[in-house]
Amino acid sequence: MNKNNFTHNFISDPDSVAAFFDSLIEGFKKRKLTVSSEGRAVVLQPGEILEMSVESGQRKGRQRLIVSINWPEPERRKQSLFDRDQPIAEI
Repeated sequence: MNKNNFTHNFISDPDSVAAFFDSLIEGFKKRKLTVSSEGRAVVLQPGEILEMSVESGQRKGRQRLIVSINWPEPERRKQSLFDRDQPIAEI
């Protein structure tokens, strides 16, 4: 696996966060996301099937929303959980 990743934390206002999510939406529609910061970039190519989780909560006077979306890398998509050469179930 190529470990080309980074984390970028920042403080922003709700309108800027909404604009960031709008750009993510466009990237998912085009099946190509380019995430960049400070001269570094990671290009992601979402597949047909995505695994998504949403976590939210409140604790100690703070609120939180965590969105996580995962998918196999393009070269590994053929090696999915369901091997197409094998039956899914035998009856």
